[in-house]
Amino acid sequence: MTDGMAKGEAWSSGANLRGGIERLAEVARTFVQELAKGVELAVEDAKQGWREISPAITQGCANLVREGWFPDDDWPWSTLPDLASTDVAGHEQDLVEHFEERAADICERASREYPDRRGILEQAFSAHERGEFALSTPVLIAQAEGITVEVLGEPGYQACSAKGSVPSYRLGKHLDDRSLDDVLLRPFFEAFVRRPPVVATEADRQAIARPGLNRHLVLHGMDTSYGTRANSCRAMSLLNWVCSVLSEKDVRKKP
Repeated sequence: MTDGMAKGEAWSSGANLRGGIERLAEVARTFVQELAKGVELAVEDAKQGWREISPAITQGCANLVREGWFPDDDWPWSTLPDLASTDVAGHEQDLVEHFEERAADICERASREYPDRRGILEQAFSAHERGEFALSTPVLIAQAEGITVEVLGEPGYQACSAKGSVPSYRLGKHLDDRSLDDVLLRPFFEAFVRRPPVVATEADRQAIARPGLNRHLVLHGMDTSYGTRANSCRAMSLLNWVCSVLSEKDVRKKP
C-alpha cells in the first residue's frame, strides 16, 4: 500500500468518525430538548395541580392549626384536602398516635440542634411517656418559644406593639418557596400568623369560641385543665414545627 493510499484511508476513517460523533451529538441534543420539553410540561402540570388543590390544602392546614396541631412531613399530606371540610376533632386520635410514634425522633432532632436544651427536652418527653401530661405540656411549649428567641433574638410568635405587628413574620420570612419542604410549611405559617388559639392573646381569645390549648394560660398557671394526652402531643407538634421552620436556615443571631 502506498503512502498516499494509507493517508487517504486515514482521512476517510477520520471523516467517518467525525460524522459519527456529529450524528451522536445531534441525537443527544434532540434527546435533551425533548427531555426539557417533557420536564417543562411536567412542571406546569404540577403547578396546575397545586393551584387546583392549594385552597383545600391551605384550609386543611388552617383547620389543623386552629385546633393546635402542626403536622410534620411524615403526616399523610393527602388528608389535608379532606380536613378542609371535616371536623379535625374526628382525627385527633390519629394525630395523637402519629406524634407519639414520632416523639423519640422529635426529641432527638431538637436536642441535636439545640444541645443546651437536651436535658430539659428529654425530661419533658419522658414525662409524656409516663402519662404526666401536666408536666410535659408547659415544658414543650416553653422550649418551642425559647428556641425562637435563641434563633431570632425575640419571641417568634408574640404580639409586640400596639399596632398589632407580630414577630411571627420573622419565622415565615425564612421560608424558601424554592424548597418543597418550605412550600409545605408555608400554609401552616399563614394560618399561624392569624393568631390561632395556641398563641392567641387575651384580646384574641375573647373572639375565639373554643380557645383550646393556649401558651399564655398554661405558662402563667391560669389554665388548670390543660394536662391531657392530646395537649401534650399538640405541644410536641408545635416544638417540632418551630424546629422545622428554623432548621438548617442560616438565621441564628441575625437581626
